[in-house]
Amino acid sequence: ALEGVDVVVDEVYAPDPTTYNFESFLSTYGLTSSSDLKFVKDKMVLRIDRTMGEAMKSLDWYESRIAKPEWAIEGLARVV
Repeated sequence: ALEGVDVVVDEVYAPDPTTYNFESFLSTYGLTSSSDLKFVKDKMVLRIDRTMGEAMKSLDWYESRIAKPEWAIEGLARVV
């Protein structure tokens, strides 16, 4: 079902987003780094926790009082 997928947006909850990384993603979804899936080979897994709150464990995506959808689009365009 994921063959031919170029990019995956991983929205899984991470209690400590500062420690969640690509290896965490693979483990969470039962994948390995030797997978033949294109997005795994290219490490094209995007997260919504790039910008964090002051405590570094809070996600600005959910906690910012002003929505900035253009930032999400700009970030997506930058990595794709």
